[in-house]
Amino acid sequence: MTDQHTEQSIPHKLTPIERAERNLMRQKDAEKAMAEHERAQEHLYSNMERLRAERLKREAAATSQAAPARRATKRAAGARA
Repeated sequence: MTDQHTEQSIPHKLTPIERAERNLMRQKDAEKAMAEHERAQEHLYSNMERLRAERLKREAAATSQAAPARRATKRAAGARA
């Protein structure tokens, strides 16, 4: 039993081929993660731009509707005086 325990506690030294394979796998994983992150960022920014455009459109419509009402009240107030 002690032999099995000692074998498990000794770390396996990687051969140069295993190390190269591990490094290649890590590099591919990192590239995949970066590509996924970039896609997510692009989606986020495009969504933000779309929402900003909708908000500006709503604000412009609200401003254009509120402006004639103010003018009408000023004219009505001037007619009363």
